[in-house]
Amino acid sequence: VMSDAPRWTTPENVALIAALRENLRAEHRIDTSSDPRLWLTGDVRLLRFLEGHGCDPAAAGAAYAAMMAERKSAHCDADEIAGRLVAAAARFPGEEMSFNKYLEVAVDSDVALVRRVRAALPAVEQFADTRDKLDLSDVLFFGKADVAMLLAPELGEAGLAQYYTLVLEHRSMLLDSRSRRSGQMAKLLMIRDFEGLSLGMLQPRAMRVVSARLGWIQRCFPEFARAILLVNTPWAFAAAWRMVSGLLNARTKERVQAFSAKELPEARARLLEFVDASVLPKRWGGEADDACCLPPIP
Repeated sequence: VMSDAPRWTTPENVALIAALRENLRAEHRIDTSSDPRLWLTGDVRLLRFLEGHGCDPAAAGAAYAAMMAERKSAHCDADEIAGRLVAAAARFPGEEMSFNKYLEVAVDSDVALVRRVRAALPAVEQFADTRDKLDLSDVLFFGKADVAMLLAPELGEAGLAQYYTLVLEHRSMLLDSRSRRSGQMAKLLMIRDFEGLSLGMLQPRAMRVVSARLGWIQRCFPEFARAILLVNTPWAFAAAWRMVSGLLNARTKERVQAFSAKELPEARARLLEFVDASVLPKRWGGEADDACCLPPIP
């Protein structure tokens, strides 16, 4: 369970991080030691790349260099998005800026983008505190997705790329901060609810967009997930899983567990390893009202 998460500040990890920094400097001309963006170039983020690439500094260095190059893609500029998040966080001194707090002070374009995406794909960016107050948790309701809205020109792949960059840059900052404060690697509890999923939603274009986002997340944000729990999976889920499972690397697959509606007791038991029954919605076997997992957007 998460309370048993090992401390990351061991002599072995410190040596690996130093080796990775030297590899980046010598082989890729990337100086991470003087970069003030701790969530991107600090020890925690570098260790995630090391863990995701077999603790091999050369392999981790190549992957990290590719990530840095990919931050300025055809669809969005991750550095510009991160800059907006940093500026907003300065308005909450001494506080952890949740995603909804960010939306209270965000530029209009970011608020409008989040509204469009959440209208088409209901989500909760920070669902509940985990028991040890270390990890973040989030929820996506894939079974309630409006595929036509997600693929419409007003949103499409470019809009989704910007949205996920905004969300993951924010999470990267929070996870880095929690990891440095605690000395343990903070990660994500990812809950994905598939109730309502149908074969009609698995359009080829939609699956291409999903595939692109999955590949990008694994390349640029390795070792972010503590567990990926897929709940209320209907029979149509098997087809979706066949399409995407081949895109997941081995370490990500190890973290995935799927539970059908008939397996609610098993799903509940697994979820309760992370959160208290008092904050777990009734739809997943908890005690909280289901409305608690879909808070309004500010």
